[in-house]
Amino acid sequence: MRKDLKTRSFRFLFFWARLVFLSLLLFIFLHECAHGLGSKSEGLSVSTGFNRVGDAGKRPSDPDFRSNHLISGQPTPGSLAGPLVNWFLALLFTVLLFKKNISKKISAIFGAAAISNSLLRFVPMTGFMINALLGRLVIEDEVSWGFRGIFPDRFPMLLSEFKGFLPTRGSIFLSNPSLYFWPAISFLITFICLFLAYKILLVVFKSELKKPVNKVIFILMPVIIWPPLLILVNVLDNLVRINW
Repeated sequence: MRKDLKTRSFRFLFFWARLVFLSLLLFIFLHECAHGLGSKSEGLSVSTGFNRVGDAGKRPSDPDFRSNHLISGQPTPGSLAGPLVNWFLALLFTVLLFKKNISKKISAIFGAAAISNSLLRFVPMTGFMINALLGRLVIEDEVSWGFRGIFPDRFPMLLSEFKGFLPTRGSIFLSNPSLYFWPAISFLITFICLFLAYKILLVVFKSELKKPVNKVIFILMPVIIWPPLLILVNVLDNLVRINW
């Protein structure tokens, strides 16, 4: 009986690992495609892949990959589209988890999608906040939306110019409350989705996750599979580029 339970738990965790891996890979790609579509809608030509947005016709391995990359300093279709897709999908799949009479397999798929989309914004926002406490400014989509409100006469600005502009003004950015508005919104949305998704999934799969160690592995699976996923994403980012 114990051996059967152990085998069942192992098979489920292996299935969950593959599902989370593929889910993150898919939604990372969709996040970048959303940036591409958003940029195209405002008349900007960019290239997207599996990780970073760059200049049209350029790859991350090119030295001038982002020579024309513009920081708008406020929400624009190009910068807003990526996070917006993740927020929408995180909320959608979290809500779908509440549907009654769905199979465990479907619950796992919905859960992986909700968790993946949530993490794609929750982790960057958490990283931003930790670095902000340490006096360092990390640029993320939501973070950059507050720049123009702090320096209205300096944005939009080329990324190359911003790198020279930031060092002497980092403390000014970090001390302005408006910088934290959008990161806080993004953090709150994704935290709620993560909490609800994991809460439901732990109930649905309680027979597969009876041991505390299995629950921990289940919850931390995105962290466990992240190193090989990151390697694959960076390789694909240079090989697969879409010019919008």
